Amino acid sequence: MLVAALALLAFLSIQPLAALQWRLLLPAPRPSYPRLLRTFALASTANNGINSFVGHAAATALVAREPGVGSGPAIALLVLDQLVVAIVKLLVLALAVVMASGSAPLQRTSVLLPLGCAIVALLALLALSRRMATLPAWIPQRVRTLVTPVHQALREPGAPGAVLRALPVGVMIRVMEALAMVAMHVALGLTISTVQLPLLLGATAIATMLPIVPGNLGTYEGALVGVYLSLGVPLERALPAAALQHACQLTAAIVPGLLIAVLRVPHLRRPPTT
Repeated sequence: MLVAALALLAFLSIQPLAALQWRLLLPAPRPSYPRLLRTFALASTANNGINSFVGHAAATALVAREPGVGSGPAIALLVLDQLVVAIVKLLVLALAVVMASGSAPLQRTSVLLPLGCAIVALLALLALSRRMATLPAWIPQRVRTLVTPVHQALREPGAPGAVLRALPVGVMIRVMEALAMVAMHVALGLTISTVQLPLLLGATAIATMLPIVPGNLGTYEGALVGVYLSLGVPLERALPAAALQHACQLTAAIVPGLLIAVLRVPHLRRPPTT
């Protein structure tokens, strides 16, 4: 029970780190850290309880209402935050491929090459954004549509440096997720080596990329179960391990925002009885 509580604590520590990532990405004058932590908790409840699109919209609206921020920096924050998340997820996936036992060199190269190209492209966009007022005309229109919001956000003063400062925090978020997994494995008596752990992190990274269902219910568990089975964990142990891990993750992501909403937002309080 104590080890399971440590897993929940590790998942809970993600929110303070994510709020710090927001603060590093926002230009001055920025809200105080406690206010950003409260805002992130509320957005996380919408993100994990309903849908990531709803969560991102809520986050942008809440941050825009903070004194001295406004809609422009709030939208830029959303774009830059997702850029940091994307880079870290790509790094996790690359690490998972490298650490995968039994992978042939050709198989590793076939996966690492596109991942490496994607990371290099993102870093190149980060480095060149300040020098390019507009995107080059040779870029295909569909790519321009996807890249333009990122380019505009990176054109904000200090944005490239903020992304670089936020990247270590993004890595720490994945480290805390890994520690939560380790604690959960210890609590359930599963033997997962540090070499195999990146595979599980890669599975959750893929499962949370597309908001197919609220809270990634089913997709999160399915991705983990698939990796557990490939590692030799029996199905009867893989299913509860994936379900309990996701339950801990959702509890840590949803409950703090719910408590803040009920206790701190006036219009959500119960009216006094007469």
